[in-house]
Amino acid sequence: MIFPWQESLWKQVAERLKNDTLPHALLLEGQKGMGKSAFAHHLAAMALCQQSQASGACGDCKSCTLLEAGTHPDFFHLEPVETGKQIRVDAVRELIEFMNLSCHYGSHKVAVIEPADAMNAASANSLLKTLEEPSHGALLILVTAHPSRLPITIRSRCQRISFLPPAEELVSDWLISELNGNGEEYKNLLSIAHGGPLYARELAQDEMMQARQALFQDILEVLRGKMTVMAFSARYQNDLSRQVLEWILTWLQDLARLCVSPEQARLVNPDVAQDLRRLAKVLDLQSIFKLQEKLYDFMRFHGTVNLNAQMVLEDIMINWLSALRVSKR
Repeated sequence: MIFPWQESLWKQVAERLKNDTLPHALLLEGQKGMGKSAFAHHLAAMALCQQSQASGACGDCKSCTLLEAGTHPDFFHLEPVETGKQIRVDAVRELIEFMNLSCHYGSHKVAVIEPADAMNAASANSLLKTLEEPSHGALLILVTAHPSRLPITIRSRCQRISFLPPAEELVSDWLISELNGNGEEYKNLLSIAHGGPLYARELAQDEMMQARQALFQDILEVLRGKMTVMAFSARYQNDLSRQVLEWILTWLQDLARLCVSPEQARLVNPDVAQDLRRLAKVLDLQSIFKLQEKLYDFMRFHGTVNLNAQMVLEDIMINWLSALRVSKR
């Protein structure tokens, strides 16, 4: 499906597909929650449809029926076997073999790779020849929220389509409807989601927001000396997801903003602004920056190597406590 904030971009891409001027390889890039995956699959369906319209696939032809059933012989969906794992080279080689086959229906063979940044070095390298010398009718759609993790050799061979955070007026009605009419909540959620409407909707689920709030409160307990670092790491070592690291990083980023400009800082996490403002007064800015760098490193390796969750969590909190001690000297 195409979401309201994607309509302008869709018209441009659909027109190029209709006129047969769309490149053979596209890189859909943009932060989490922008609907890139839905856009990619909508485009794939249109490319395969035998009676496509400007709005997309017809939904009724044989090609659409096969695609809906997951049995279309001209469509290949490549993703990690498990969430957070890598896309292995064998899987990419299977995709390459698929792309070299003749089309069964229509004039396109379509492959969607998501998240494309899950490909390891060997996987990415094996895809290069297909990007450089595509077979007739090939359409490769790579989807990623982290384009910088892709080798430049991959990025340079794709037409990049950027999904930027939409203007509030393009999102508000849709998100309020998704939140069952709660107009007061959507702005906070959209801010926490960095402008990603689908991520904001996901955050609205009670369990996710409760987990986020519990994590923040436990960090405060450690900083106040009411919980030990060991107890904190034991509580979260079995749940050190990328999401947890991202939440901690955004709180640190807000703290840095408050340290630099306490009165004018625009916070990503307005729901915990009061606690963040108090914290910013007793933290050392340089220590916050160093801790942010550690978080970036942990996130870079998350899912690619086996991180020791307990050591990562202890490292984060020990450095955070050190930032408090430095500020008191």
